[in-house]
Amino acid sequence: MKISVVLCCLIMAIPVLSYAGEKEDLADECLNLTGVQKAADMAVAQMSQVYDQLLGKIEMSEKQKQRAVELQNKLQQLILDELNWEKIKTEYIMLYANTYTIEELKGMIQFYGSEVGQSIMQKLPIVTQKSMLMIQEKMQAIIPKGQKLIQDFENSTD
Repeated sequence: MKISVVLCCLIMAIPVLSYAGEKEDLADECLNLTGVQKAADMAVAQMSQVYDQLLGKIEMSEKQKQRAVELQNKLQQLILDELNWEKIKTEYIMLYANTYTIEELKGMIQFYGSEVGQSIMQKLPIVTQKSMLMIQEKMQAIIPKGQKLIQDFENSTD
């Protein structure tokens, strides 16, 4: 009797298990089509470039520079180790699988697998870069206005 109950439960669980596997497979395919791994790798590389730029702007002795470079190398290795795609891929798959429905994942795969979807993905880094430059330019115009507001606030007496 116990064996038949366990067997029955296992048989009933098969559709649920295959559903979860299908969803994870779709999430993985969607990640591949949208280039999430490439974006994650680029983000790590950009962090390193920002650190290089900051390091170049700080005045310090040669000994301090050498120590800072050593620290940078250790930090960079730490980031590379912790944000390694193979380490975080499963988390991304689960994020997509838990966020999107099967229908949504299939729709994303259909779109990003199309010629138009791939064209958009190829152009997205250009749009992102240009939009960041646009915002930086806008911020340059805002900074003096913000400083004036702060000065006016500090100089005002209530």
